[in-house]
Amino acid sequence: MRLKRTGLALLLASIGVAGCGGDDGANEKRFDGDPKEVAAVVDRLQEYAREGDGPKICSELMTPQLARFIAASFETSCETRVEEQLGDDATTITIRRLRVDGPLASARVTEESDNVTGMAFVKLDGEWRISRIRG
Repeated sequence: MRLKRTGLALLLASIGVAGCGGDDGANEKRFDGDPKEVAAVVDRLQEYAREGDGPKICSELMTPQLARFIAASFETSCETRVEEQLGDDATTITIRRLRVDGPLASARVTEESDNVTGMAFVKLDGEWRISRIRG
C-alpha cells in the first residue's frame, strides 16, 4: 500500500516488530479455507487504508499486542501513528505468497509502488489478526 513518509511496513520494521463477510475482495477470491480468511484480512487492510481509517486497522485487524507495542514505541496511540502513515484511496495490496500452518499464517505482499512486505498472522478467538509487518 502506498503510505506517507516511511509507510506502515517501514514503520513497524523500524521498531523491530518481528474474519470476512460481504463481497470477496481481490485477494480473497483467489483462495479457499483458512487462506481465504487470511486474504480477507489483507483486503480489509487495503480497504481501511484507502479510507484512512487507522482506528479500524488497529482494533479490527491487528493483534492487541501489536497495537499496544506500536503505541508504546511511538508514545502515541496506535490509531494516531497508523493514520499518520496511511496513503490514499488508490492503495493496492496484492498477496504474492500465502502460507497457513494451523493458527499461524504468513504472507508476502506487494504494494502498487512495488514495495514487498512480509506479514504474519495469528488466529485469535476464531479470527485472523495481523501480528507482525516487516518491510
